[in-house]
Amino acid sequence: MRKYLYSIFALFMCIATYAQNTTVEYNRMIVCDNEGNLKGFNIENVSHIEFVNVEGPVKVDLTLGKVENDKLVVSMKRSEACKSFQIACEPTNIVEETSDIASLLEPQRYYVDLKDTTINVSPNVDYTLVVQAYDEYDIPCEVTKLQFQTPDMQLVEVESIEATPSELKLKFTPNADVSSFYVLLGLEGTTEQQYNDFAPTYGFNNIEDMIKHFGVKFVQESEYNWTQLTSGKRYEMYILALDANGTYAPLQIKYFDIPKKGGEGIAEVEITLGNYRLSDWGGQTLASQFVTYTPNDQASSYRFGVYLAAQYDPVAEEIKKDLCSDPPTENTFGWFFEEKITTDYQINPNTEFVVIAAAKNVNGEWGPVTEVRSTTPGELPANSAPAIRGVRSRASE
Repeated sequence: MRKYLYSIFALFMCIATYAQNTTVEYNRMIVCDNEGNLKGFNIENVSHIEFVNVEGPVKVDLTLGKVENDKLVVSMKRSEACKSFQIACEPTNIVEETSDIASLLEPQRYYVDLKDTTINVSPNVDYTLVVQAYDEYDIPCEVTKLQFQTPDMQLVEVESIEATPSELKLKFTPNADVSSFYVLLGLEGTTEQQYNDFAPTYGFNNIEDMIKHFGVKFVQESEYNWTQLTSGKRYEMYILALDANGTYAPLQIKYFDIPKKGGEGIAEVEITLGNYRLSDWGGQTLASQFVTYTPNDQASSYRFGVYLAAQYDPVAEEIKKDLCSDPPTENTFGWFFEEKITTDYQINPNTEFVVIAAAKNVNGEWGPVTEVRSTTPGELPANSAPAIRGVRSRASE
């Protein structure tokens, strides 16, 4: 630190020299900063003036920890030249509308770093944390700001235990004010649409009524596992909490991303022809050809189809192109399959048919089309075992 010291004598000599050219005797010294703020001194009380140099920045670095609905956890570390600081934590709109930051600062001055300190806040508020740094001369220097949003108050805490490409296991912990709560899980964007569809039929007055009707009910801390989910999709969860009087609390809405199934390699589907036998088709005993589809470990999802050879062959390439396609609208039911499936098709005896299947990997890249061609036997056994229930259909013509 370098200092340049001017004695009171030199100061008064400057003032006296200036006063010789005026008819006014000055007895006040005014210091103006770049923002137009003034600081005044009575010249009789000024002993000397010093000009000094402070090396390095004077600031406080902020590290955000946890943001909960009732508290903020944050660490504050001073730069080497910062000797103290003051803080303020106010709604962002108040900070933005205030030109005098000093008016927001709390009286307490901090002279040491703060690690994982807690600041009390309110739920669902956009806050700005303001920190004013001071140097060793108690001069206000750099102002550091950190903006954050507190979450809504959670009447029911939700903890994710496990998420797989087809399952989601969660733990629910209600607080003491909750007598019961209902949970409804669906693909993102579908819950409100379901309410619009079902409200006239079921007489729902609001979406809360629908969640109470269709949702899973809980009355205490519980774990629940949802199965048969679609991999790679985002799901929305509506949670409706009730108090002891049955009054609805504001809805909690959470989102969960289901992991994608498969890998980045070549996705393929193995086709295995099974038994050809008589099966029950809606009260009729008809010939059925059983087929098993087995996707490999790189497959995220797949499609399949069975065709009579006479109709398949002339337009085979068009059918294969249609097979390797995405649905016309998102979440079209039954467009894709993910797990191994065994099902049967109604095909007459002595008929040539073609089974095709194709899968895409986790990046959405389609693999090769698997094609199996065969002809059903000319006759059926006299006694046939019961059919395996699955995705049943007649061979496409």
